[in-house]
Amino acid sequence: MAIGIKYTVLAGKIKDILKTVTGVPDDNIYIRNRFIKDEKEFITAFVASNKLHGYVIYREGFPQEDRTTTSTTKRHSFVIIGFMAYKDTDTSEQDYQDLIDAIDDAFRADRTLGDNIHWVEPMQMRSFSIASFHSVLCYRAELSLVLNEDIQWR
Repeated sequence: MAIGIKYTVLAGKIKDILKTVTGVPDDNIYIRNRFIKDEKEFITAFVASNKLHGYVIYREGFPQEDRTTTSTTKRHSFVIIGFMAYKDTDTSEQDYQDLIDAIDDAFRADRTLGDNIHWVEPMQMRSFSIASFHSVLCYRAELSLVLNEDIQWR
């Protein structure tokens, strides 16, 4: 019986790649949704160097397709939600757009997640907007990745 790669392994690999990008705060990357109740918990979870900046990684689905009578391709669809404090008086929007490009470059440089996955499709930026996050105005980027896993099951 073939066993596919677990969610925590794949999300952990995505987190590891994010951590290699200069400007991404190591301690503010989560492989699950965070539902924060109070200000203290919010600051602990998402504020780095006195600035709101963090990432949440989650899998939104995994359609599968048989390739042969003994193998299946499992397409893990991951979403990365990134946010950074908004500042109208400086170049923060351009800086965050550049950081998103650097994140894209990091995933393009490792299209197999360290040989853990067959192929990572090119990252997509679904949206870039200004949003309120726990009463803080911030930039919000929604990125998506599709990881193709080949499973031999016989």
